[in-house]
Amino acid sequence: MGYQGVEFAGYYGRTTEQLRKLLDDNGIVCCGTHTGLDTLLGDNLEKTIEFNKTLDNKYLIGTGGGQARTGGTATGRTRPSRNQQ
Repeated sequence: MGYQGVEFAGYYGRTTEQLRKLLDDNGIVCCGTHTGLDTLLGDNLEKTIEFNKTLDNKYLIGTGGGQARTGGTATGRTRPSRNQQ
């Protein structure tokens, strides 16, 4: 029994290149990454996209981490940021 893929939930200081090598060396794919909401906002979004492209990852699992958000639904809290772009 072997794994075909992995979802990352933390990178433990590894670079994307190191993670890519780990995947390749073990013959597995990245099938998701757990990521905090803050990594999807502002200047962090482009970095997050590039990071996940290196891993050939198509799926982000939102954990909502980072600074606490107050009031409204999660969609309502992030919508203004999407509309500003």
